[in-house]
Parts: sequence; C-alpha cells; structure tokens
Amino acid sequence: MTFNSLSFAVFFGVVFCLYQLPVPWAARKGMLLVASYSFYAAWNPPFIGLLFLSTVIDWVAARQIAVSRASAIRRLWLLISLCTNLGLLGFFKYGNFALENVASLMRAVGIEYAPAPFNVILPWGISFYTFQSMSYTI
Repeated sequence: MTFNSLSFAVFFGVVFCLYQLPVPWAARKGMLLVASYSFYAAWNPPFIGLLFLSTVIDWVAARQIAVSRASAIRRLWLLISLCTNLGLLGFFKYGNFALENVASLMRAVGIEYAPAPFNVILPWGISFYTFQSMSYTI
C-alpha cells in the first residue's frame, strides 16, 4: 500500500475516525499499534515478525531501564536493545556486502570460496524504524 493510493486514503480515513472515538488513551494506543502493523503487513506480512521482535525487545528494555536502580543493569538493557536493532539493520542492509568481502578476503589468501547467493529482501523502512525504535530506549 503506497501513500498515494486509494487504499491508503481509505485506510487512513478509517484509522483517523477510529482514533477520534471517545475511548481511553490505552485503547487509542492499541488501535494505532494494530493499524501500524496492518499497514506494514500490507507490504510484506512475514516482516511483521521482525517488527514485533524489535518492538518487544525495545519495550522490555525500556521498562527494565526505568525500574532498575543499578547503572550496570540499565546499561546492559540499553546494550541489548542497541545490539538487537543494529544487528537486524546490519544483517539486512550490509549482509551481502559483508559476505562479498569475506569471499574476496578468502580468495586473496588462496582459499576458493563461493558463497550461496544472499537473496534477502530489504524490509521497507528498516532504517527509519530502527532508529525510531532505538530512540525509545535511548
């Protein structure tokens, strides 16, 4: 679903109307979360798992950072959040680049290595989502 399509206009209208209903803030947040996941699923449903993983890890990390009194524990949760998010981003954006460089390095030292093709689809908006998600825990 692209932003300039009729389906997006209808989707946005429905979400906007639901958001205006006189319901508690928690219900609005839940509705926005479901709408966000639905919008993302309209592009490629399997990546919802990736989005969910990042959401849960950052939510748990932020809660643990908020309740922990020990600075070391807070840093550990921040590190978990950052490593997970940057690891996912790095895998999808730079996995092929890293694999090609490893193959080149191995050929340079005399080891013939032909890796399988790295046919991974880059999730739509992963950089934006990753940095927005990290800003929640930072």
